[in-house]
Amino acid sequence: MKKLISICLGLIILIMMMTGCNISQGKDNITINKLEDDNLTMGINYSVENLDKGKYEIEYKAEEYEYGRLVKEYDLLKTMVENKDNNLKLGINYDQMLEEDFINILIEDNTYESKSLDLLKASEEGIAMTTLNENKELELNKPIVIAAYSIGGKGNTTSGVNIDKSEKVSNHNKNDLIIFLKIKKLS
Repeated sequence: MKKLISICLGLIILIMMMTGCNISQGKDNITINKLEDDNLTMGINYSVENLDKGKYEIEYKAEEYEYGRLVKEYDLLKTMVENKDNNLKLGINYDQMLEEDFINILIEDNTYESKSLDLLKASEEGIAMTTLNENKELELNKPIVIAAYSIGGKGNTTSGVNIDKSEKVSNHNKNDLIIFLKIKKLS
């Protein structure tokens, strides 16, 4: 009888170790949600939700591709913000009508200009913009693709990049500019 009880206790402990008993309360996942498209320009606004209060480093980067091959990387903006609630409003905006060669970066109520982008300087053909259409989980300290600008080239149709499922760039477009966002908690 003692042997049977010992075997049952051993099995219970083994099952608990395999399944993992976690009694700590899990925090809500940090998500990035599409707020609205800017229909006058090529822009998008997002809300990052479920952030703790505190200081964060916000970093925007971009990768430029030519026919699917990486040709240049850009550090667009790195800044610190203090989050006073659990949401943070972020976005990007490009106004092709003004023939600008930079992207406006929006953080809360502030607008910053990115560095000059070669792809936008040389853009004689039309540009298509792809944004996140689905809410996505965001991991701190890990970049996430938030937008892509694509140029098909003369006589070619422009193919969008499906950034909801993958960030893989095809070799169909003459140029693609992939925009990344990374958020790092400072305190």
